[in-house]
Amino acid sequence: ESPHQRKARDFFFLSYTLNGMNLSDIAKLRWKDIHGEHLVFVRTKTAKSTRGNQKEISVPISSYARSIFEKYGSDNSKLDSLVFDIHKDGGGLEANRRLQKNFVRFINQHISNLAKSLGIENGVSYQMARHSFATTAIRKGQSIEFVGDALGHSDIKTTQGYFKGFEDKTKKEIAEKLLEF
Repeated sequence: ESPHQRKARDFFFLSYTLNGMNLSDIAKLRWKDIHGEHLVFVRTKTAKSTRGNQKEISVPISSYARSIFEKYGSDNSKLDSLVFDIHKDGGGLEANRRLQKNFVRFINQHISNLAKSLGIENGVSYQMARHSFATTAIRKGQSIEFVGDALGHSDIKTTQGYFKGFEDKTKKEIAEKLLEF
């Protein structure tokens, strides 16, 4: 791994361990959003469309996520400062969008190269962290309602769109367990 691949991997798995948190939400995280063992935030994507009815999302902070905050985080003595330097305070909406796009491009390029070096050929991207969280949670026995809530979805149909279905092996295992009382 190169340093760039390590950073791409770190942010990919940060998203995964923070319930598939979008990069726009990670970029806007402030130290004041950390409440003990949880992050509490409103999704950037829905903040404007749900004014007055904004849903706060609470995400447990794993030891992995905490290590990434320590490794890449800014000075945490100022609670109102951004956790990561993906955006710039006072940088303006368009400038911050451009910075965020560049960071996603950086992650996608380097996570893809890392995947190829590991023999994974079918394109890996940052967005896969969110979908992988959802799929893994379902396969580990969580309900689709839990996953939808963790992802900040207001409609279960949005969550259902994240799944390609289950493998035949999984279907067979479920069928075999139906009569286990």
